[in-house]
Amino acid sequence: MLADVNWEVLKGERVGLVGENGAGKTTQLRLIAGELELDQGEIQKCRDDMKIAYLTQEFDVEKTNTVREELVSAFGEALESANELQRVEKELEE
Repeated sequence: MLADVNWEVLKGERVGLVGENGAGKTTQLRLIAGELELDQGEIQKCRDDMKIAYLTQEFDVEKTNTVREELVSAFGEALESANELQRVEKELEE
């Protein structure tokens, strides 16, 4: 797919990978994340235990859910934290 390619992402940077359908963007991300094995070459990480994540294009949804319900399920933990923060703020005001 690629030959003589190097790219570097520094700590704290976020990268968007853009290209035509079928160009190999998802394959590159899966290789970097360790989900696929390389045929040749290497991927160098600054630490063996570093986390690499990417946002997939596809995701599972519950077909009976509304869009709102899906959003809530995707951000449930963040919403719980926000609700808890509001509760504590209200207690402090009282």
